[in-house]
Amino acid sequence: MKKKQVITLKNALYFVPIVLSIVAICMLFVTALSYNYTVPIAGEQNFGFTGVEAVFGKENFLAFSFMNLLSYIFVLVAAIFAVLRLFGVLKSKLFDYVIVALFVVAAIFFFLNVQFVVWTESVKTVINTFDVKFVLGAGPIVAGVLSLVSAVSVAVASTRK
Repeated sequence: MKKKQVITLKNALYFVPIVLSIVAICMLFVTALSYNYTVPIAGEQNFGFTGVEAVFGKENFLAFSFMNLLSYIFVLVAAIFAVLRLFGVLKSKLFDYVIVALFVVAAIFFFLNVQFVVWTESVKTVINTFDVKFVLGAGPIVAGVLSLVSAVSVAVASTRK
């Protein structure tokens, strides 16, 4: 006879961060930095960079940013640990604390995305001269919130028996 698999709340709480991590990593392709400005004839305009450009750089604008890459790496590693915890490979509660810490640090790094951007020298001069202020785009905000929700999910799952 085949043994029936029972889906428990604890398993569901470990599955939620896996799905949310995939969505958070997909936020790499959404706007990460944006700048709104007004042109007299055309009205309000929006200029921005995607997460891929903020991490890996864009020619003549942005250089590679290791700290922005680190936030996505933390989410990926935490998701891998959550998968291993879900399948019972990692049984220690220590890994729950590690997963929660990775998600929380990743969320903090997502919210600091603008500060971690590495500008090229020519763009840095223009930004300082005209006092241009880039703001956080939708991608890092959504990824940071999803990381925090994932951290809470794992923390709740670790308290369940």
